[in-house]
Amino acid sequence: MTRARDIVFVGLALSGAVALGLALTAGAGHAIARATGGAAITLLSISLAMSPIAQLVSAPSAVACRAARRTLGIASATVALAHALWALPTYLAPLTLSPIGALPWLRQGALALLLLLSLLVTSFPVLQRALAVRAWSALHRLAYLAAILASLHALGVPFGSSTVGIAACTATVVVLLARPLVLVLRRRPRASGEKDPQNEPETTID
Repeated sequence: MTRARDIVFVGLALSGAVALGLALTAGAGHAIARATGGAAITLLSISLAMSPIAQLVSAPSAVACRAARRTLGIASATVALAHALWALPTYLAPLTLSPIGALPWLRQGALALLLLLSLLVTSFPVLQRALAVRAWSALHRLAYLAAILASLHALGVPFGSSTVGIAACTATVVVLLARPLVLVLRRRPRASGEKDPQNEPETTID
């Protein structure tokens, strides 16, 4: 799985660079929140990009993309949780969660986190078998909804970076449009009778 490790390394390095850049351009009180939030969105975007890329490359590369997608998705959910654990006590009074329901950008961030955590739990084969839930692939399409919500959260947060919000929204739109485009591109091999090497179930964060 050398290719998968290389993809994960690049994804982690890129998210780390984003986090460092946001931390250096933010005030002391916002540095960690910006860094963890930006890193989580970057990891999620790269993770979701692995799905359309996997449909266009060779079978070995597709396997590497799927493995990298799972690892990057887990990393995204973990960093998003760290972002929430830091931001909530920093910006909200203890045990006061009412602003989450009142402010759209807080509500979007909370919903995105809940989706990512639920997908995180169902990304491990052992837990999948224990929970015995069917249609894992369809369930994990919710990662795209999480990306939309996270992008809107980044765009709407008043003390955040508008550049990050715009970049996150752009990346999410590109990934969403890439899936139907890939389906169109894949019709030609199927029409000519070629075997589709990508036709296998997906059971991790997609």
